[in-house]
Amino acid sequence: MYAVFANVVKDKQLRTGAKVLIVRCNGDAERPIVVGTSTGGRIIQKYVFYKNLTNFRAKWVPPRLQEKAVWEWESKEEAQALADHLSETARPKKGNPWITREPRNNSNS
Repeated sequence: MYAVFANVVKDKQLRTGAKVLIVRCNGDAERPIVVGTSTGGRIIQKYVFYKNLTNFRAKWVPPRLQEKAVWEWESKEEAQALADHLSETARPKKGNPWITREPRNNSNS
């Protein structure tokens, strides 16, 4: 079984650079649920903003994490397709693609 993994850029509870398993997104486009190693060394599950994750990739899921994985694929290529999509969309280069309304014009006319 394969799933999408990423590395933590910054977070208060997860170790910086820790490899995390992306469990699922739960309908919230900005924050998936991940499983990773906490700063205290325990395995924890929590919501993390995509902007705090990097290096999305498909990897084989170890047996101890297989029961936690919701997003799972039989082939590495299928999982890599989502990892590639997340790499392109999770860290916007300019602006915020999640905001669909136009910003307010604060000029005093």
